[in-house]
Amino acid sequence: MGISTLAITTDGGPLLVRQSDHNASSPPLLAPSRSGSLEPHDLVESGGGARSTMHDAVRAGMERELCEETGLSPDSVAGTALTGVARWMERSAKPEFSGVTKLSVSSDEARNTASRGVERLYSSDVTAREIDFAAVGGELRGGADVSTPPAFRTWCATSARSRSCSPSAPQR
Repeated sequence: MGISTLAITTDGGPLLVRQSDHNASSPPLLAPSRSGSLEPHDLVESGGGARSTMHDAVRAGMERELCEETGLSPDSVAGTALTGVARWMERSAKPEFSGVTKLSVSSDEARNTASRGVERLYSSDVTAREIDFAAVGGELRGGADVSTPPAFRTWCATSARSRSCSPSAPQR
């Protein structure tokens, strides 16, 4: 089963990972904080017993993938909520669970991490962005066409810290 999570830092920034050129999916684009597959050891508690629910196993897998592929420590994870499940048609209808992970570190702290081990082949860097969620909501309420890319520059937060919201997007 596939698992993906978007991690949110303590200051509200979504943590994104740039896929490397070696990645089969979407090289070299930005991706959710992490995605991967559930592994057999995600079904087992650290003490050796089986996890009590499938939701617990999926959350454990999301948090494991996040830590492996961003270099964050497990102590940086405050919790994960499942947000949905879908079938990935390009992958033979493989089920894909999605979630949102709350972190206990700031965007600045998260930027100083890097993937570990074999994951370095697939993740080239970790970045945190500030997104103006009110602007996103306004676009969506205003009938934005969700089948086309968003007007990203309107989604960037306007604080002085967000000057690098998107390297290619004009700043407001």
